[in-house]
Order: sequence, then structure tokens, then C-alpha cells
Amino acid sequence: MAAVDPFGPSRPATGPRDWLTDSGRGGEQKFDVRGEVVNMYLGRDADELWAEEVDITGRVNVTQIGGTQPEQRPLQINGEELKLRGLAENAVQAIVVGQPASISAQGLELMGAAVQMDQAQNLAWINGGGQITLAAEVLAANSFNRSPAGPTSTPTPLENMPPATLRWTGEMVFDGATLRCE
Repeated sequence: MAAVDPFGPSRPATGPRDWLTDSGRGGEQKFDVRGEVVNMYLGRDADELWAEEVDITGRVNVTQIGGTQPEQRPLQINGEELKLRGLAENAVQAIVVGQPASISAQGLELMGAAVQMDQAQNLAWINGGGQITLAAEVLAANSFNRSPAGPTSTPTPLENMPPATLRWTGEMVFDGATLRCE
């Protein structure tokens, strides 16, 4: 599979785009941000101060605090280095590097040496080997548990469904509707 241009045509309004909604200027989301070195580039006007860019190195851990529905899982980013751009425009571009690096949100977890995300293009991708884990509630809520002929007549109870993990060695691209990997 050829590399995907993260600045290519727009994608459906699900998936990576939703992981960071309302995170920019004037947004309501709050995060616990940890690392050995945290550099924030701030913007301000007469009434507000906001983060435009964030660079974190060393034992990166970013966890969303509150702001999610009880059934949603908060955004969490882990790795050794994180770069966030476009925060003020709600068009976040993120790359987290680590052994492994991970981004998890809403019942999905992406892991690899470098996990990248472009909120405006609704893309998340990993160049190289990695894995995605889908929680039971994601599997039950999406078409993953349906046959081509339609929904199954006896859905599997959530409490009996284990998470599903898919591993690849080439690359992965997720646009919120389609997961492509090789």
C-alpha cells in the first residue's frame, strides 16, 4: 500500500477528528500533561490565553480529564516524545514516538513506534508495524458484528466479548470508517 498523504481529500466526520473535538481555543476539554520537558507555545488576546503548540519529551503521558460521557473512554497519549500542532484551530496534528507510542480514545488504542494523527483530515496512521485494539463496546456499536446480509439475529453480549487486536508489519491508515493495513 502506498503512503497516504495526510493532507489529502477530506474524510468522514468520525474517528480521529472526534478524539480531540473542542480541544483548541475556547474549548472545554482539560488534560493532565506530563513529561520530563514540556514546551508550550501560547497565544493570547485581551481576555484569553491558549496553547497553540505543545512539545513534550521524556515519559510522555497526556490524559483527558472529565468532559467525556460516562460510556466514552478519555483520550490518552503515551510515548517518549509528542508534538501537537494546530491546537488553536481545532485542527490538531499529532505525532507521538515511543517504544511503543500509543494514542487511545473512545475504545480504540493505536500502538506503534510513531503514531500520527491529523484531526482536520480525520486520519490516524502508523508507518511501520503496530497494532490497533478495539474495545467490546466499539465492536458492538459498529458494523464489525454484522454479516454482509445485515445485523446478526443474536448479538453477542458485551460482557462476553473480549477486545479485538489487529497487528500489521507494513503500515496502517484509519479514517474513522475504514482501517487499511499491510
